[in-house]
Amino acid sequence: MANSFRFYYDKSYDYIYAEQLKFYNYNIFEATNRAKVLYRMYANLFTRDLRKILLNENSFCNNCQTKNRLTLDHVIPITKGGKNEIDNIQVLCNICNIKKGNK
Repeated sequence: MANSFRFYYDKSYDYIYAEQLKFYNYNIFEATNRAKVLYRMYANLFTRDLRKILLNENSFCNNCQTKNRLTLDHVIPITKGGKNEIDNIQVLCNICNIKKGNK
């Protein structure tokens, strides 16, 4: 469990889908549903571990430099093709995150 962050970070939907497709004997419906569930689980664990790493007492908002109500934000939103990768994550306060929105 020591490298759990690395394990979950390395997972991608395509990898999980291919893994599940073989497991469910190429039943596309079952494999797709199971892959979505696992991907959400890996994404949640990734976010939990990422929060532990990025949000600490030395963290501050990349926009206004405050240390209050910090959140994690995707530089390129997931809805616009951004990835759930550490290079695409920034620390913003809640107000700056709301102002940025889906831009």
